[in-house]
Amino acid sequence: ISHSAPSQQRLQVLLSHINPASLDPVLSTSITSSAFSNGKPSSLVNNHTPPKHISQSLTHQLTSLLDNNKTAEKQAFFSKYFHENSIFVKSRDIFDLDTKQQKELCTKVFIQVVKDLKDIGMENNEQVTWYLFEYLALMSPSATTLYGAHMILFAGALDKQGHESLRERYLEKARNLEIWGCYAMTEISRGSYIRGMQTTADFDPEHDEFVINTPGHNAMKFWIGGMGVVFARLRTKGRDYGIHSFLVPLRSMEDHSPLPGVQIGDIGEKQGRNGISNGYCLFTNVRVPRDNMLMRWAQVSREGDYTPSPKPELAYGALISGRVAVSLCSSIEIKRAVTVAMRYSHTRRQFHSKVSKTQDPKEETLLIDYQTHQARLIPHIATAYAQHFGAHNLQAMNNKFLKELDNLATSSSGELNRQLLADVHALAAGMKATFSQCAADAILDCRQSLGGHGYSAYSGLAQYFNDFAASMTFEGENTVLFQQTARSLLKVFTKCVKGDEAEGLLSFLNEYKQTLQDKCEALEFSDFLDASLMLRALKYRSTKTIADCAKQIKEYVIATGSQSVAWNRTQYDLVNAAKAFIDYYTAQCFIKAINEPQNDPSTKAVLTSLLNLFALQILDRDIGSMISGDGFLKSNHVSLIRRAFLHLCEELKEDSLSLCEAFNLSDNLMPPVALKDCKIYDNLFERVQQVPGHDQRPPYYESILKPMFSGKKE
Repeated sequence: ISHSAPSQQRLQVLLSHINPASLDPVLSTSITSSAFSNGKPSSLVNNHTPPKHISQSLTHQLTSLLDNNKTAEKQAFFSKYFHENSIFVKSRDIFDLDTKQQKELCTKVFIQVVKDLKDIGMENNEQVTWYLFEYLALMSPSATTLYGAHMILFAGALDKQGHESLRERYLEKARNLEIWGCYAMTEISRGSYIRGMQTTADFDPEHDEFVINTPGHNAMKFWIGGMGVVFARLRTKGRDYGIHSFLVPLRSMEDHSPLPGVQIGDIGEKQGRNGISNGYCLFTNVRVPRDNMLMRWAQVSREGDYTPSPKPELAYGALISGRVAVSLCSSIEIKRAVTVAMRYSHTRRQFHSKVSKTQDPKEETLLIDYQTHQARLIPHIATAYAQHFGAHNLQAMNNKFLKELDNLATSSSGELNRQLLADVHALAAGMKATFSQCAADAILDCRQSLGGHGYSAYSGLAQYFNDFAASMTFEGENTVLFQQTARSLLKVFTKCVKGDEAEGLLSFLNEYKQTLQDKCEALEFSDFLDASLMLRALKYRSTKTIADCAKQIKEYVIATGSQSVAWNRTQYDLVNAAKAFIDYYTAQCFIKAINEPQNDPSTKAVLTSLLNLFALQILDRDIGSMISGDGFLKSNHVSLIRRAFLHLCEELKEDSLSLCEAFNLSDNLMPPVALKDCKIYDNLFERVQQVPGHDQRPPYYESILKPMFSGKKE
């Protein structure tokens, strides 16, 4: 394929060289799961019956909707560049690897990904990059983080913030992995509070250099490694100009040893993502040329004079994009976790409960036939769909914002769409926080739904949670991000109360008076199976929570005379207001997806039930805010909402596995207990037999057990 050809053309050529059968993950899987290769029985359980409730037509329709009609294109890319590569096949199963082995494998995967994208000339293709990100996020979270830190944050900072001479010296080297970079922002005592960071960069006009110093152990850089874009306080001519970025080599290009003045080391084991080498770094009089400051915008002259950036907004791109990425990953992780749990619950049988009229009296009851199991898992399917639509709408908004930034960067007179900036900033902060917390909760729920097998490493879910847990703190700690969104909501709401017109994403607050007077007139539980009513309820909840916060803050300011004290005393409710807004926005995105013209009536019906379930679980959980005072709901609605919620869980049970199969997750991405064939016991036992020494005496037999059994004492 010619590298000069347009990327879309190259992708089409790629498609033409792939066997159509490989587009089906069932056919293309590289995991052998149907039989053992060592002569042992191919089935451990005589009464094993595969799930019956899979609608191929529904699954295909939903897959097409989720993939934006590009399913074949995505699957072709994955089949060609992931399923056939032994490095990627190995990376799906790290359950028995120690930290050293995980780091080695993660590094190999990262290098291979960069090489493959460059080989096919698609390293700058935005669509392919997101295909890669989606697959890699499930296959190797450690490699995903490594790719993001180097290619997006480090190389991205050089590209977007670096001046021409710096880009000429280092950008291609970074993209070709001739240098390995990091984003050295976090300090051991500073994370979200960037303005409070203490690392210093003092300009020395005599030598035309910056001198980088760590003023104390509290200021050491933490969680980093490699050559770094270091965030430090720029000081020149006796003035502190705040945090700026500097390219600071940390290790020798000859032998990779730390450079003079650089103290560096590994920070040790983490809860998850141990394939990444994270480190600490302290600087003692480390000198870098003035030209190593990223000076595309803010600059320091040879004489030490400081010129601020004419367009400070240009720094927002990487910040917001990281939060968009976490929102997308959250959606992906819920999809996998609930697919694991759903395949298991449609296969695992427990007790002769006879809860279903269609149940064979000779068989035990499927887990999914129990109401508690339905109510525990099926709402997570609804959340997975809701998050998918919400995150992809955010991604589209962010892409528009990034294009504006690119245009602004090349224009001397252009003006940024500040409304778009305000919208995408508020939405990305709140969505990242809401979605990552929901995903973490879902993974834990799904793990527990597998009972004892959920505690096995080979259910995958414990590892998935440990790897995903970082998402709730990196790219902004969730509680801090919720408050950023709440601040935007409060600002716009106050504006509306004064009679000014709000624009953009929060323009629904212009109708706050009418919304707060809205009342639900439902008489039967079936009245709550109405998408328009659900949207009204979520709109009321969002408006009511921010209106209550505004009232509380005003009262606390009068009582205490302090805006800061008032904010702190309202913090808990502000977080809930941010969540309520994200829930309302997500439901709006869901409605938009339901109304896509490609959906036939039956698909629309299923999606509408999912939307209603998504909303009902929120109302059921947060019923207090909807009833308090002269609220949207009445007290008799509490039982009706619960009944509607349980009704939908039972109604969606028949399609629940089809809804998960629509996520189109290849067996390459799934754990042994949740492969497509649903032979959970065969596959689990086969995987256990691969554990080194699984059928041997323990290595401490001679030193500990044998003396104990023989009665000998040391």
